[in-house]
Amino acid sequence: MSELYEAGAVEAASTLARHVAEHVESPSTDTTSFMPWLFHKCEAPEAVRVLFDRGLVDRVDVTHYRDWYSLDSILETLCEVGAIDTALVCAARIAEGVDLPPAIGLAQLLQTMTAHGLTRPRDSLVRRAASGASLTHMNGVARLIEAFLALGEGEAVAELLGRDPLAQVDRSQAADACHDALLAALHKAGSPQAHTFARWARAAGRLGVEELPPYGLKPDGTPAEPWPWTD
Repeated sequence: MSELYEAGAVEAASTLARHVAEHVESPSTDTTSFMPWLFHKCEAPEAVRVLFDRGLVDRVDVTHYRDWYSLDSILETLCEVGAIDTALVCAARIAEGVDLPPAIGLAQLLQTMTAHGLTRPRDSLVRRAASGASLTHMNGVARLIEAFLALGEGEAVAELLGRDPLAQVDRSQAADACHDALLAALHKAGSPQAHTFARWARAAGRLGVEELPPYGLKPDGTPAEPWPWTD
């Protein structure tokens, strides 16, 4: 289809898109996320409307957390094609029904809902994420904290930090950049856990030299105050 469109056969691509939309049965979440995007790209709005009229988007299984990327793609595409009402319904189903994915998936879903003004389902997802998101993915935890802060959700940040993410993150599988990201998020949140994490990460060699405080560290690992040579 995309090959036809790119070759200039726009009408043929549109006809094929409508045929697919009319006859596809029980598509997977991945396929359902891909079809509206492809039809929109190929300038086949009629095919997109057929998908909506057949209720295929409404029947998407939003419960499985491993599909969070496809769910996010569906929301993006619905908003791009102007189907805001359908996007709101879909976002509400996701917020209320999805088995909570890793924190990185939740952060992305929150970002997409915010970008497109899907505020009510977003706020519902914030509450669920703060209390129940998996906190094993280090970069995901960092992104979720950053997402909460960007939304001004101080209570959500406090609830998440109260679950002791440092005891749950998988440090062995995280890259150095993930350690940097989590430390930065903890600092932005004003969390005392930042000093604890920084002390461990520096001792383990997981932070860059640029992360060291300008005046060094106290024996307890917290940043030292400025000092003159006369001291």
